[in-house]
Amino acid sequence: MTGIGGEKCKRCGIYEQGSLVSDKEFDVWEVCPTDFSASQVYRHFKEKEINATFVCHGCAKFHSGE
Repeated sequence: MTGIGGEKCKRCGIYEQGSLVSDKEFDVWEVCPTDFSASQVYRHFKEKEINATFVCHGCAKFHSGE
C-alpha cells in the first residue's frame, strides 16, 4: 500500500514472490492522481492476469478544479 501526494505519479507493480532467480513481474505502470475518476477510483486491467481497483481519497480534487 502507498500514498499519492500532490501531483506526482507513482510507479506501481504486481509481482510473484518465491521465484529462485528473481520475482516474476506481472505488470508495472505509472499511476497519477489525475488517473483517478471523479469518484476517486482507478482501474488497472491486463487481460487474463490483472483486474485491480485502486481508491485514492483526495484525488477527486484534481477533477473538480480545486
